[in-house]
Amino acid sequence: MKNLRFLPWLLITLGLATITFNSCGIKVDSITLDQQTLTLAVAEDCTLTAIVLPDDAADKTVTWTSSADSIATVSDGKITAISQGTVTITAGAGDQTATCIVMVTAPVDEEGLTEDIRNIIPDKYIKILKKFGFQINGGNTPPNLEGYFLADPLELVDKNFGSDVAFQKDMYLTLYEQNNIDLTIKVNYNVWCDYTGKGDTGNICMEVNGLGSFIVGEGNKFTIFAESIRTNADGNSKAKTVEAFSGEITANGIKDYQWAVIMIDNGDGNNGKWIKNGNAYVKKDGDGLAVYIEK
Repeated sequence: MKNLRFLPWLLITLGLATITFNSCGIKVDSITLDQQTLTLAVAEDCTLTAIVLPDDAADKTVTWTSSADSIATVSDGKITAISQGTVTITAGAGDQTATCIVMVTAPVDEEGLTEDIRNIIPDKYIKILKKFGFQINGGNTPPNLEGYFLADPLELVDKNFGSDVAFQKDMYLTLYEQNNIDLTIKVNYNVWCDYTGKGDTGNICMEVNGLGSFIVGEGNKFTIFAESIRTNADGNSKAKTVEAFSGEITANGIKDYQWAVIMIDNGDGNNGKWIKNGNAYVKKDGDGLAVYIEK
């Protein structure tokens, strides 16, 4: 009778011990992150969420590491962008891991423009382009644009000087070496001739290469600003202009393509042969699409 009186207590104790043992043994099966890729500008931050399964895993503690703290740091899932570059953020739970690739780009201001763009074109000249209907698409996640494009026919939208600029009938545009970390891109275009460099009879093929070309945008929309030096016919006078290109990339080319030129520094004016500082014109593709020639 003495042994029987203690038997229920023994069974309950053993049962509790068994339940506790099984709970401690449930391991993490998987960990996933709510984002696998992320783009941030320098000084921006974003918090990742980690999902650990199963829900009743014994230890769901998540550890966070960055492959390069000099580019981005992470603490409890909060990523802080430090400098331009690409970094891998890793979340670990148990023996499982998940990663997010973070690209840290050049910072953009409240209008979505970079410091490089602000350095080559004063705000007062940006306002002139906007007044003429030039669309500026800001942001630090521009689409990939590399390829050859043909804008034909070019049509004048607006200008603020008397000289005729309607003679430029088409444009062959080359975009290459795009860098979405530095937000730079190389630009080459020519007018009055095709992309082989052959002009119409009596015309001279004019080609302008950007000294420094910078890109911004979001989604499929973009704007490029390119600084150029123009030289007059006798080579004795140079002037600095900014060329701007804007639109929306599609499978067939650049929709709503626009091109603008604004004089930044005409030097001595070349005895009146250069337009004045702040003089500008905006053109567009007449049929609304600058088509791909090659990707």
